Amino acid sequence: MSRQTLQHWILLASAVLLAFSTTRAGQSIVDIGRGSIVVELPSSYDPNRSYPLVLNLHGYSLTGQEQENYFVLVPWAESREFIYAYPQGLDDFLGSPFWNGTDACCDLFGNGVDDSTYLVNLVDEIRDQFPIDPWRVHFVGWSNGGFMSYRMACDHADTVASLASLAGATFLDPLDCQPEAAVHVLQIHGTSDATILYGGGATTSGSYPSATQTIATWADYNGCDAAPVSGGTPRDIDAGTPGAETTETLHEGCAIGGSARLWTIPGGPHGPTLAQGFRDGVVDFLLGHRRAALRFEDPQTLRWAPIRWAQEYRVYRGELSDLLDGDADGVADAGYGDCASGDDTVTTDTVLLTTENPAVGEGFFYLVGFVNSEMAESILGTLPGGRRRTPSTPCP
Repeated sequence: MSRQTLQHWILLASAVLLAFSTTRAGQSIVDIGRGSIVVELPSSYDPNRSYPLVLNLHGYSLTGQEQENYFVLVPWAESREFIYAYPQGLDDFLGSPFWNGTDACCDLFGNGVDDSTYLVNLVDEIRDQFPIDPWRVHFVGWSNGGFMSYRMACDHADTVASLASLAGATFLDPLDCQPEAAVHVLQIHGTSDATILYGGGATTSGSYPSATQTIATWADYNGCDAAPVSGGTPRDIDAGTPGAETTETLHEGCAIGGSARLWTIPGGPHGPTLAQGFRDGVVDFLLGHRRAALRFEDPQTLRWAPIRWAQEYRVYRGELSDLLDGDADGVADAGYGDCASGDDTVTTDTVLLTTENPAVGEGFFYLVGFVNSEMAESILGTLPGGRRRTPSTPCP
């Protein structure tokens, strides 16, 4: 799909989806040296709450605003209450905005710009100005923006909770990416994409893997099972194809904090006409995943993924009975456990256990990272999907 054709479609999509934006989110501006970046705030914004952050990365030659016009996520930022930005890369020799994602895409003229550092610094700046939950920073991108989203997960797994890539790809050589923690990854790709081929290919600057190999590579990074399985009910992602056309495959058995999924659009092009199901599905995926907390390296040693801004860590432990909430007031009746470690600045801690490895369900552990003396809570280490809980007994 040409830039001119895509821009024409973007204008139509913006008009059609305007009805979804009945309440326009508030806007703010940040600038860390490359020009102004719009930050969208939900109308319910409360500086005393913490919010997920979603960054939407544009395709090659598009501006940040044109990327938002294509994905149209502002109404979802409003209804789902997340903070949202759509930054823009530098212009190349042809005057086209780009991201230096992987060796294949899309620093086509060897500019060498460090977009990875720029974007993580942008996350830092947004967090300095707004109450961002450090466990819920997410990236989504199209084409070149998808490549860049993978680059962010490779370089900054201490920041990125999840990413969704439409028609992007990861590095061809798995050794070029060494994430220090598991990341939730969703690849979306049309089988008839003639620009970034579903089966893999090359640009003028390098080669990229297929959609299936991209997810297989991240399944390996995330410690998932090697063989993918069907994900169940088809989805309606491409409005240009009648019905629910998109199938899902996924890798199971992943490490805590990681997953690997592929949504395949049969006959889908490089820039599909996005249905509402795309936006619902992508936002559900991103917001449905947090950065992981704890895992057992051995029966006595806990390991956790680093929190980018954390200055110290503390670990708490308790019994499952501590989690009972008989009066349904949202507070556990018997507190939330006792301190199992003192202040710690490393990501491992030896904990003497009174039971067998509680990862099988006997009791729980809870990690707290302190960011500038503010608490950034984790999920419960041994209760998947458990909501965050504040310990009742502080560490000494």
